[in-house]
Amino acid sequence: MQRFIVAALVGLGGILTGCVGPWTFQGPPSPELYVATRTDVVAISSSGEVRTLVMGCTSYSLNLWEGELFLKCNMTSLQVHDLEGNLVRTIPIPDQISSFISFTVVDQNKFALFDNRGDSIYFIDASGNLLATVALPPSPQNWQSIEGVMVEGKLVVLDSAANRLFQIDPQTYEVFTLFNLSVIPQMMLAVDYANGKYYLAGDDSVYRFDIREGPTLIAQLDGRATGIAVSGERAYVGVMRTGEIYSVDLASGETNLVVTGLDGVYDLEVRP
Repeated sequence: MQRFIVAALVGLGGILTGCVGPWTFQGPPSPELYVATRTDVVAISSSGEVRTLVMGCTSYSLNLWEGELFLKCNMTSLQVHDLEGNLVRTIPIPDQISSFISFTVVDQNKFALFDNRGDSIYFIDASGNLLATVALPPSPQNWQSIEGVMVEGKLVVLDSAANRLFQIDPQTYEVFTLFNLSVIPQMMLAVDYANGKYYLAGDDSVYRFDIREGPTLIAQLDGRATGIAVSGERAYVGVMRTGEIYSVDLASGETNLVVTGLDGVYDLEVRP
């Protein structure tokens, strides 16, 4: 087994650096993390042990759904793996879809594919049939971030180019804008939802956003965050350039570096 350096930078009991071995930091017990890196998909246990689950898979999205991992390792299919990395089945991509970079599992029989080149969101079923296409406003950028999260049966999408969070009804495919994110000075690239609030991560920062309070800066990081997953009272945030994962206390903003040495972080999920 391979071990990565795990360290707590900021803690109630002082500063720890250069710790190799158990994944420790001040706060509640750590969950298991599943991480999509530049080259592989790995699992990181609460003891700090890193297991490579899927080698040679560059997946910009990683979805944990009902005990299975959904990945995009190529343009021909979505791959479904168990939590040990074994391939369970594949979901074919329809021929009509020539490009997409990320995706979200809507339910066990529906998937949303995000095309940031064609400014479109495609909905497909588990047999690979194209169900619907939702067009997005033309983007001035070819490589904007389009990320989604399921919230109470609706797909909520972050579009970094349009600076908005919007909602799609996966039954009618109607679109409704939730928030204008231009009030946030940094570009937001990742979104999660928990406890009635949205959590956004991007350029050097993590925000909480709700309809009553608007945006609240929770924490500042050293680097562009490309993935966020909320578990309990903490958010786990991945930084692509440095290959680091931080744990952020959602109430106090206390930030701990819990994993470093990864080959980048495209996305991550938490298993409590």
